[in-house]
Amino acid sequence: MAIVAAILAVIALGYLVIYLISGGNGNNSDGHGASTAAVDSTEHSATQQRDAREGVGSKEAAPQPTVGGKGSRGSDSSVAISGNGAGSQGDVSRVYRVGERITATGTIRLLGAWDLARLQGYEQTPSGERNDEIYAVFIPDYSMKVQAKSSGGNGVSTREAKLFGLGQPHGIDSIPPTSAFSQYDGQKVTVTLTPQEYWPSDPRLPVGELYGENVSVN
Repeated sequence: MAIVAAILAVIALGYLVIYLISGGNGNNSDGHGASTAAVDSTEHSATQQRDAREGVGSKEAAPQPTVGGKGSRGSDSSVAISGNGAGSQGDVSRVYRVGERITATGTIRLLGAWDLARLQGYEQTPSGERNDEIYAVFIPDYSMKVQAKSSGGNGVSTREAKLFGLGQPHGIDSIPPTSAFSQYDGQKVTVTLTPQEYWPSDPRLPVGELYGENVSVN
């Protein structure tokens, strides 16, 4: 009996040792898994931070059209009337006489009153025009010297024309409404026009610039 008891004790001890060894390995495995998860989490966090700094995976907001109020077409800071081929100085020797037809390449823009005033370098509109009052203008690639009569019958004066008015919000006399040029907004075109006979004397937009008449757009 003593021998049997001893054998059973040895077997029980063996099972205990096997259990302890098996349990220890499981704990080590769990510890290793936790350690791996912690490393993965740290690496993922670092990747997210790096991506955030570099803009990876983020959606860059598409540039929205900058337009005038109430859904009208308005400002565009990319438009200029001096330098870089937009209203920059062209052939300084050429002078267009009174009533002479002009053909030039440039850009047609539809701009709210505030935006047009700012484009010309003014902080406000000359007569309190609102930005939902839209004007069509032609900005030639090169400014040009144009002759027109001075108001009051004081002869003819030559000035540098940086842009030409094409359309007004509702159209006046020989000036068509802005909507007549809406299809050309922002497009590079060739325009043929006859500048108005008189330089403006009243505060109107575009300030100090001539309107074109009998306009042809190609």
